[in-house]
Amino acid sequence: MASGMKWLAVVLGGSVLMSAMARTVPDVPVHERRGLDELTRRARANMTAMLAADRAYREHARADSLLPLLPSSPGVAVQLSPALEGAARDTLNAFIAREAAAIDRPRGRAGVFLIEDTFGGHPAVSLRANGASREMYTGVDSAGAYCAMVGTGRVGNNGSMFSDGYQHLRRSHRAGVLGPCTFVARYGAPGARMSHWLSAGGYTLAEVPGPAANIEADDAPMFWTSADLMIRGCIAGRADLCDRIVSFEPQPGRLGAATMHLPLSYTFTGAAHRMLLSEAEAAFGHDRFAQFWTSDADMPVAFASAFGIEFGEWVREWGRGRYGEQALGPGVGAASVLLSLLTVLGLAAVATAVSVRRRI
Repeated sequence: MASGMKWLAVVLGGSVLMSAMARTVPDVPVHERRGLDELTRRARANMTAMLAADRAYREHARADSLLPLLPSSPGVAVQLSPALEGAARDTLNAFIAREAAAIDRPRGRAGVFLIEDTFGGHPAVSLRANGASREMYTGVDSAGAYCAMVGTGRVGNNGSMFSDGYQHLRRSHRAGVLGPCTFVARYGAPGARMSHWLSAGGYTLAEVPGPAANIEADDAPMFWTSADLMIRGCIAGRADLCDRIVSFEPQPGRLGAATMHLPLSYTFTGAAHRMLLSEAEAAFGHDRFAQFWTSDADMPVAFASAFGIEFGEWVREWGRGRYGEQALGPGVGAASVLLSLLTVLGLAAVATAVSVRRRI
């Protein structure tokens, strides 16, 4: 009993001592903390503004330098950095040639450019905004519709180009190098309202042109994106989510055109929503898709008018083939329940066998 009381006394005494020591730590006055918080906020704001200005500077410089290199008539042009190694250059050129050959009657001008990531950057800014390693510039000029896909890569000390994004070049045949520029090259300029919708975010649904059969099973996403979740909810009967899939907040245009930053150079991340427009094209044919692409109506109206089916209804049908049947609310799949029951039964059998042996 005495030892127990000693232990309690030691614990209480230690607690009191620690509390006394904690009270001796000087606190930063409130006005000083506010001053430091304000300095931190201003520093972050200045850094954000500097990166945004550098990004705009680079975009203008790249547009001014690269857009004049687009073909003068409908077709596809390619300009790759000389620092790219020969094998990667040959692979990339082969992919682009195959994609260009599939555009039998081009109505727009497209180009693929591979440049150093420092190209167009202001020399006074050494930092680069994190994010895209691929940019897309699209619009209409005196020669007609155009779309430039610009990839960036770093050049090492040995003078050769390398980039994490370009390690995926060998997988490009599954997604396409031209990306959304394929639709501009094939169908020309989108309608006015369609162009606004595409620039606001619709191009993310057109990132993977070509047959869906090219997308193999091992490209399944490691996590669900917000678009995936909305499609699954749409399949389960949430009509509001069907509408939200194609609802994007308008974004102010830059360079007098749509400038879009896409993740991972020339690769497909496995998210099925990126194939949505290409699979609509495959389902309804080029003529009806051309009617949809060049429509001056809002996207849902243009979709229903060209394809004879409401967008939400078609997404539900299409989504079931990609995601399977979906149910609203939390739940556990039948396979998981069965596996859990089998596991419990197996453990129960093992426990019973051990108990019987102990009795013997």
